[in-house]
Parts: sequence; C-alpha cells; structure tokens
Amino acid sequence: MVRQRSTGLQQTEWDILATLWELRSASAGDVTKAIQTRHSWAYSTVKTLLKRMVNKGLVRAHLKSDVWRFSPVYSRLELQQRQWRHFVDVAFDGSVKLATQFVLSKERSGAARSRKTGEKA
Repeated sequence: MVRQRSTGLQQTEWDILATLWELRSASAGDVTKAIQTRHSWAYSTVKTLLKRMVNKGLVRAHLKSDVWRFSPVYSRLELQQRQWRHFVDVAFDGSVKLATQFVLSKERSGAARSRKTGEKA
C-alpha cells in the first residue's frame, strides 16, 4: 500500500513560520534567537526544521553573502486557507457546508454547556 504524504503542518512548523512571517527573511541563527521566547531549540534543530520545510515547499532558501536566508513561501492567510481546504477535503469529503454545520453545532453546544455551568465558551 502506498502511503499518501500528509499536507498537514506540525505545531513546530507553524511556530517557525510565525517567526518568519514576523522577520520576513532570516538566517537560521536569526530564527533561533527570535524563537527562544517560545522554545529552547538549538541552532541545529532550527536548521534541520528549516531544511525540512524547504523540502516541503513551505519555506524558500537563498544564499546571500555566504549566509542562507529563509523566507515563507505563503502568507499566513494563504497557508490558513490551504490548510482549511485540506482539512475540509479530508474530514468532510470536500463539503464546506458540512464542515460549517459541524463547527456551528459545536459552537452552539459549547455555548449551551457554558450557560449551564457558568463558564465562558
């Protein structure tokens, strides 16, 4: 059986992309420094993640003055749209209507439960 490659993103990839969206273009060292407030990743870890993200087509790499710089291929909105579409295709057989109904029904049931318990939804 041939396994289909997942197009879903890992939390680590979202974190790296959030940093790149903020910095626009950065070296692995720049990303390591910027992400230290959220993760205590080593430089080698960040470099490995960036290389994998380049291979997945999420990040582009270009050599500038003997330093590899990385930038996001997609804007945050473009990637959110792509991920939403993938989720709808996989989980709801491509039906935006079913996905929306599901989300709305969960919102309603969560709000009703919150009213009963006095918690915020």
